[in-house]
Amino acid sequence: MFQIINRSAEILKVDIDNEGSTEIAGRSRGTPRIANRILRRTRDYAQVKANGLITKKWLRNHLNHWVLITMDWTIWTDKF
Repeated sequence: MFQIINRSAEILKVDIDNEGSTEIAGRSRGTPRIANRILRRTRDYAQVKANGLITKKWLRNHLNHWVLITMDWTIWTDKF
């Protein structure tokens, strides 16, 4: 997974450190499609908020925030 993420980052011209690649690999459940989706999503956000560099610390904060928003949306739509 680590190699797939680094190769995709190279193709997409994304700056990502090794710990960031490891974090994406851990959250992708071993599925390259999910890893690439996470990489593309974080790339877009990192270009605006993190000067284009994806690090483990930034990635954890971003993905945890993203999961909370998704959970809130699910609860909101289920409730109403």
